Amino acid sequence: MINYSIAMLGNPAKQEDPKKAYGVAQYAEKISLDEFSEHISDHNCVYDAEDVQAILGKAVKCLREMLLAGKKVELGKLGEFYVTLQGRGADLAKDYSPDAYVEKVNVVWTPGKSFENLKKDATFQFVASRDEQAEAKRKAKAQESTPGQKPSGGGSGSGGSTPDPGTGGSQGGTESPGSNPGDSENPGSQGGGDLE
Repeated sequence: MINYSIAMLGNPAKQEDPKKAYGVAQYAEKISLDEFSEHISDHNCVYDAEDVQAILGKAVKCLREMLLAGKKVELGKLGEFYVTLQGRGADLAKDYSPDAYVEKVNVVWTPGKSFENLKKDATFQFVASRDEQAEAKRKAKAQESTPGQKPSGGGSGSGGSTPDPGTGGSQGGTESPGSNPGDSENPGSQGGGDLE
């Protein structure tokens, strides 16, 4: 189940156009490496969670080594990993040097077939935006501190509990529109996460 809220976002390429409603994905919780390793181990795996975690840790270390060696790494259905350079340009080619002009070496993930588009297997649940959840919590706390008043229950979209505002994820109205370069028609559909 993928939680989403709705945000009204403008098109940065056509600022005069009216804002449109976009779905913004919100994750309900963040899974740790320990929990993910346990999940893999529970799927009829011959290795226990500690072994899975050790293998994943070794894979991350080796992937980093290969990328720093200038290789593109293909990991089957997971996809491909490679690096790109980000930085300033020199006026003349003869003046260019990576030490002076490269500011970041970015890792790019090109999803494999299993990750290209998850929509056909996804189900969705509407929830309040992070801002709305935070406001509801603020009001509930204010009511709790007022003697003789009971906090009123708040709705959470179309049923089910809403994620805790402190858990992160995309926030309606707080992402910068147009975060997906080159996608001027769908400014609010880009989401992201960290791999640790």
